[in-house]
Amino acid sequence: MKKIVSLLVLMLTLFSIENVSAQNDTFGVRAGANYTRSTSTVQNANFSYFWGFHVGAFYTIEKGNCRLQPGMMFFKQGTAHRVYYLGGSEPEEDTALEFNYIEIPLEFSYKVYAFNGGAIRLNVEPHLGFCLKAIYNDHKAKKEELIEVGKKMNDEDMGIEEKNFGVRLGTSLQLGMFEPYIGYDLGLSDIMMGPNDMYMEGLYFGLSLHL
Repeated sequence: MKKIVSLLVLMLTLFSIENVSAQNDTFGVRAGANYTRSTSTVQNANFSYFWGFHVGAFYTIEKGNCRLQPGMMFFKQGTAHRVYYLGGSEPEEDTALEFNYIEIPLEFSYKVYAFNGGAIRLNVEPHLGFCLKAIYNDHKAKKEELIEVGKKMNDEDMGIEEKNFGVRLGTSLQLGMFEPYIGYDLGLSDIMMGPNDMYMEGLYFGLSLHL
């Protein structure tokens, strides 16, 4: 955590001393997909990737080669769990944990290469998430169970944390008002209450539209 705080301080310092001769503040919207799974301290846990999506809005503060983008995002993400027996092609167990989050990201972006009509950027985006809903989905039994966030389950010493924290590391291609992006999302906080730790990770990609 100390390393993350130090990185944020460094980014804000670079942003503050950057040449302010050029400035372009705009609003924008963003939408894309995410391909996530969880890592856990549970022994023999076999987690698979889960397709989700994200959508939201941001405000761009651009000065020279540096850019800050505070925003508000909705993320649907999760992790799947599949178990195959005796080499079968169909899973004997096929379940998933699905989460709906409202996130507050703060992206720092640096223009590493500019060309006529566009630029390549490197992006670092710390984000704080608030879990709105958690669902346990048993695909084999065709049943869904809503998990109450922030409280331990009655029969088990575990539950879903209300908040999480992470950082996204990626790159984007700025082409006028359009900016496709791709990167890796690394969860830095345990999303589960109880004795076992669980962290989210995965790929994300999409398109930002600067209005």
